[in-house]
Amino acid sequence: MQKVIVEDTFAEAFPMYATRVLITALNKKWALTAAREACGFAT
Repeated sequence: MQKVIVEDTFAEAFPMYATRVLITALNKKWALTAAREACGFAT
């Protein structure tokens, strides 16, 4: 992965955490299934 520079300019009233997840699967169907199971149906 390349180095990502994050500028501290985002303002919110609460702390925030972020992450990046890599999903590997045999095909698109299983990739989407894994993503839905990991995240639920949150909108």
